[in-house]
Amino acid sequence: MYVGYSDIGGMTAVTEFLNAAIHRRNLYDSVGNMSPRGIFLCGSTGCGKTLLANTIGGEAGLPFFDVSATELVGDYSGESEDRIRKLFERAIQ
Repeated sequence: MYVGYSDIGGMTAVTEFLNAAIHRRNLYDSVGNMSPRGIFLCGSTGCGKTLLANTIGGEAGLPFFDVSATELVGDYSGESEDRIRKLFERAIQ
């Protein structure tokens, strides 16, 4: 499901900041500096981190995979690594 900045209410300042940070990569590249490779979203439960991440993906035309840490952690040796590998294989497809 595509989610855009216009679908988020009450987060205008945050979405404007994120949009500027994402599009500022060209500025970094033009002056020869390495642009940031990611954005770290932190906050309390229910503050909209996942919605913002989904929105960034939607605006950029990229798929978004919502995965919680508990889905990746396995009980047996190598199980967590296998789950992460499968997630990356799914993303590549």
